[in-house]
Amino acid sequence: MTKLIQIEPNGVPVVDSRIIAEKCGIQHKNALELIDVHKDSIEPAFGRVAFETATLSTAGGPQKMRFALLTEDQATFLITLTRNTAQVVAFKVALVKAFAEARRQLEAKPAFVLPDFTNPAIAARAWADEVEAKQQLQLENAKLTPKAEFYDEVVGSPDLMHLNEAAKVLNMGRNKLMAGLRKHGIFQDNNTPYQTYIDRGYFKLASSKWTDREGNVHITLTTMVRAKGLAYLRKCVKRLREMDARAKIEAQANFPTIAAQPEADKAPVSPSKFRSLVESCRRAINGANGAS
Repeated sequence: MTKLIQIEPNGVPVVDSRIIAEKCGIQHKNALELIDVHKDSIEPAFGRVAFETATLSTAGGPQKMRFALLTEDQATFLITLTRNTAQVVAFKVALVKAFAEARRQLEAKPAFVLPDFTNPAIAARAWADEVEAKQQLQLENAKLTPKAEFYDEVVGSPDLMHLNEAAKVLNMGRNKLMAGLRKHGIFQDNNTPYQTYIDRGYFKLASSKWTDREGNVHITLTTMVRAKGLAYLRKCVKRLREMDARAKIEAQANFPTIAAQPEADKAPVSPSKFRSLVESCRRAINGANGAS
C-alpha cells in the first residue's frame, strides 16, 4: 500500500496530518491549528476528525504528540487552505494518485473469503462480516469519488487560491473581506460571487459532493480566487479602506464637540478674584431685589 496513506480497519483510506505538514513544507503545529480553526466547518460536512496521540522519546523524556488521521474529504479541505507552491502542488498530485490507488486495491480484494472453520456458526459470522465490510467500502467510495475531480480541478491548480489565503495576502480578516464584498455587490448573501465577476475571470466556484450518515447527498460550493481576481481584490480592499477612513472623518466632523476655550479662561482663578466675583454676584442680586 502507498506510503502516503494508510487503511483504517473499516476500510477507509486516511492520511496522517504529519505527512501533510512534511510534504507541504509547513510545521505540523500549523497544520493542526488549521484543523482546529476550521473544525466546525470540517466535521459537519466531512465527518468527525480522528485525532490520535503518539509518544515520542526526547532528551527531556517521553513527550505526547497529537496528530490527525484525515479522510480524503478532510484532507482535500485542509490542503485548499495552503499556499500553492511548487512543492505543495506536487504533493497534491501524489496524494490524489495515492487515494485512487488505495481504492483500486481495496476494490480488487476478494468479495469474501470463507474461513475453514469447523464451527458452522463461526464461518457464517465471518462471511457476514466480509459482506458488511464490502458494502461499507462501496458506500465510502461513492462518497470519495467526486473528491478526485475536486482535487484535479481545484487543489492541483497553481492559478487558484482559497479565499482564506487571499484574505491573508491582503492583510484583512476573512469575515471583514466577505462583508465588504457583500456590501458592495460583489458577493451574494451566501458568500459566493455574482456570476458577472466569475465571467470576468476573477473567481471560480468549485463544487464537491458529500453524503451524510442518512444517505442524503449535499453539494458544497467553495469560492476560489484566480490570479486576476487577487489583483482585483487588492483594488477592492484599497477602496474599502479609503471608504472606512472617510466614514470615520465624517463621523468625527458631525459629532458635537466642546468649543476650545481661550487660553485666558483656562488659567486658574486666584482666591481674591474668586471673592470679588462672588461679591459682584451678590450686589447684582440685591440690586435686582430692591428694584422689584
